[in-house]
Amino acid sequence: MIVRLTTHWKLGAVGLDVYPNEPEVNPRFLDFPNVTLLPHMGTVTRDTERKMEARTLTNIRDYLVKGKGIDIVPELRDLGAKL
Repeated sequence: MIVRLTTHWKLGAVGLDVYPNEPEVNPRFLDFPNVTLLPHMGTVTRDTERKMEARTLTNIRDYLVKGKGIDIVPELRDLGAKL
């Protein structure tokens, strides 16, 4: 819908950082001079970065000690069973 509205100049400008099929971006957005595309950066704060670092280290420790971490990438969930 945003592509259609932008195509017909119903929107003067568009700025997006979340996309329906992330990480893929509709290539039609690249044709518009009035569209700004950014990576999703909603978690970029010092506090959140510290928490993500701690969670990452916990996952690494748990993987080394228990054989798996608590955060599993959904697309790789079955990989652990194959290893």
